[in-house]
Amino acid sequence: MKTAKFWSAAALSGLLAAGVWGTLAPPSMAQEGEDDAVIARVNGQPLYQSELLDALQDLPAQYQANPAQVIPVLVDRMIDLRLIGKAARADGLVEDEQVKAMVAAAERQIISEIYLERQLALRVPDEKVRAQYDETVAAMPPAEEVRARHILLKMPEDAVAVIEELDAGGDFVALAKERSTGPSAPQGGDLGYFSAEQMVGPFAEAAFAMEPGAHSAEPVETRFGFHVIMVEDRRTKAVPTFEEMEPQIREELSGQAVQAVLQGLREGAEVETENLDSVVEAVSGGAAESGGESGSDGQTE
Repeated sequence: MKTAKFWSAAALSGLLAAGVWGTLAPPSMAQEGEDDAVIARVNGQPLYQSELLDALQDLPAQYQANPAQVIPVLVDRMIDLRLIGKAARADGLVEDEQVKAMVAAAERQIISEIYLERQLALRVPDEKVRAQYDETVAAMPPAEEVRARHILLKMPEDAVAVIEELDAGGDFVALAKERSTGPSAPQGGDLGYFSAEQMVGPFAEAAFAMEPGAHSAEPVETRFGFHVIMVEDRRTKAVPTFEEMEPQIREELSGQAVQAVLQGLREGAEVETENLDSVVEAVSGGAAESGGESGSDGQTE
């Protein structure tokens, strides 16, 4: 099977590593059956489409976005892993103590993750997330927003001069582009919609005291300078949609659920810790030695 020439050694290494985990997925992950196409055979043993798709989903997004280039390389890596696995078994590595320890560690990790996933599915159903959203938005006080423009000036007399021009019928947008020293000058001083807490106190107080279409009658001083403000619109801020808040709510509820699960497990268990001080001391001492050597080697004149 040919591989794309532009793939670098680093990219192939990444695919190889990802392929390892893809092929180690639990059997339930691969929906083998009548509709599951065989994509290769290694010494007569089938490699299924579902296994390839599982491995592909484990790759970084940039690889998943190029399936035509990635899939042939990934299939090659999966074939290689089948061959390596057969050779390793033939060498008796299944009974190797290091292998057994690593398999046991992987088993603990996998079953722990699946246990928590299933507990979260039970404890954080969609209905609970929706109910939490409804409760959250119901408790949100109405928030007012203002849309305004401003002209920022360094000296109060410059701001007074601008106000006089506006009183005489001057165009705010044109004056902002010409006179303002603020970053919004190219946009005619447009600040968009904002809430009171998003602005410094004096600016927010002045803007929210004005009606749409009005400009400030006197300069508004802040730590940035002197502002001439014009309010264009006022509105009540819309509450966030369920789609906007769902990830945050689900994360918060999931965190609470995990803590509840762990607390329940600990309450029914006997847990003892031993020799932590000596471990910390040993690790800290090793880190200090490593850091000292690195610092000496890294010195430059």
